[in-house]
Amino acid sequence: MVEHSHVLVFGLVVIVSIISTASADNTITDTTFKAIKILHTKLDHDADGEVDDFESKKFLESDRNGAYKLSYLHQDGKDKRITVDELWEAWKRSQVHNWTTDETVYWLVNCVELPEYSQIFEQNLINGSSLPRLATDSQFISKLGITEPSAKSKISIKAMDVVLFGPPKLGNNSRIRDVFLSVIIVIAISSCYVFYSRSLASQKALHAMQHHVESLQKAEDQMQSLQEELNKALKAQEAVVTEKKNLEHQLEMQRQFSATNLSDNNQSTKNANANSDSNNSNQTSSVRDNDNDMYIAKLEEEIKSLRYELQKTYDSIAEKKFRAPFPLRSLLKLTYNIESQYYNEKKLSLETKATEVKTRNQKLQKKKTSFLGYYKMAQENSLEEDINTIVEVKEAIMQVTREIKERTERWRAIEEHCGCSLDLRHSDSREKF
Repeated sequence: MVEHSHVLVFGLVVIVSIISTASADNTITDTTFKAIKILHTKLDHDADGEVDDFESKKFLESDRNGAYKLSYLHQDGKDKRITVDELWEAWKRSQVHNWTTDETVYWLVNCVELPEYSQIFEQNLINGSSLPRLATDSQFISKLGITEPSAKSKISIKAMDVVLFGPPKLGNNSRIRDVFLSVIIVIAISSCYVFYSRSLASQKALHAMQHHVESLQKAEDQMQSLQEELNKALKAQEAVVTEKKNLEHQLEMQRQFSATNLSDNNQSTKNANANSDSNNSNQTSSVRDNDNDMYIAKLEEEIKSLRYELQKTYDSIAEKKFRAPFPLRSLLKLTYNIESQYYNEKKLSLETKATEVKTRNQKLQKKKTSFLGYYKMAQENSLEEDINTIVEVKEAIMQVTREIKERTERWRAIEEHCGCSLDLRHSDSREKF
């Protein structure tokens, strides 16, 4: 009897459990059906108990995936007018209805984009069958522990979407969007890096160019200073040569004048002596002799002085072992003039290039103050060429400066070996030296 009693009690417990479960399932089913009915009402604008194509299109008119959703709701046009029962049956057959809790959580994270509530869904075992209630019952969402209005609204809208129009393509849109955003970010970062790199390179190149321009200016100043010194030296040399010629001419004139004077005085003395002997025989010879002796002594002293000056000049000229003949001096001067013309043309060309480079540098200095100035300069790809041009011009100017020094020393040595000045400031090679 006791064993039969235990069996009976166990059977009753099982029956009660089955009845309770069935009752709970019926309650859930009723609640879900009510939720489906509410969703049907939202679609049924004219409240005639059926949802037609026009009402569905109006509901989906702002949805970019409206065509796909309309096709799903009306079963590719097979069901033109949907009743509540038809919507209920379609829901029970749908894939979303059979979602597990994990699948529902995946939908919450990737489609609704509210991963912070995934733990609540897992703890409350929210699965696909609960989605109609999430779509229509705000209090049900609050009971789950989700109280933020924006989150509740988002869950409700997304739940209504999957209940009525089927499962979204989970992950695809998100993946495409992530890839698209990633590509945009990579492009933006790359563009910024390229912009920064080119701007930095342009800035460095511009600073280098400015440094080279300053060096170029110094080289120009050195060349100009050397040219001025050369011109001064040539002027001084010309003055010395002119003074020497004048002195030689004066000495020659004095020599000729003294010789003429001496001859005239001797003749006058003879005439005076003859007249004195014939007309003044009564005067004493001692007085006449004294006067003549004094005058002659004075003339002889002047002649000695002139001869000494002439001898000094002749000795100075005689010290030169060699004096170039006139044809050789003419050829040397012609060579100097041709060489000077070549150097002047070369110098003028370099000065023109230097002016162009400095003008270009001034324009770049102004451009760098503008917005995106360094980037624009980098786009032109000419800074490197400008720098190379500056370096070439500077080196050419330095070379010309060295050549001017060498040329000056060389022609001075030529003048010394020729034993005379070539008068290199004049361009007419036919001029007499």
